[in-house]
Amino acid sequence: MGQAATVALGRVAFHEKILLEKKGLFKVRTRPGGARVFVDDVPQGMEGDMRTPCKLYLTPGTHEIRYVLSDFDEVSTTVRIEAGQREGVLVTLAKVPGKLRVLTQDQRASVFVDSSRVGGGEEVVVDALPGERALKVMRPGFRS
Repeated sequence: MGQAATVALGRVAFHEKILLEKKGLFKVRTRPGGARVFVDDVPQGMEGDMRTPCKLYLTPGTHEIRYVLSDFDEVSTTVRIEAGQREGVLVTLAKVPGKLRVLTQDQRASVFVDSSRVGGGEEVVVDALPGERALKVMRPGFRS
């Protein structure tokens, strides 16, 4: 069973010192911020809603830390921490590409996205990062 603690202004350092006697401190930042944090597949925070940047007080040992943010690939890192140890990490999250589907109705058509030829034919499907894209469909004998 846990101990009751009184929180008062200026007492944060004292409580952190007590925590670090048996745990390690792992400071987490992500780029972009706001990722949900899971330790050993358990969501962190009072209601499982802890988001970066944040501090994690971890029991000694090896832990898997997972970072989840909508529209970005999930990232997992492994950390080995000892009691009293202070570590930190900055994790850069990559955007999840979307799919761009172009129907040309012409087998001879060429499809360009952002000035790069990405395929040809009646249907072209390509990965595309979210955002605005320049799309061009060309066919021999026709002006673009």
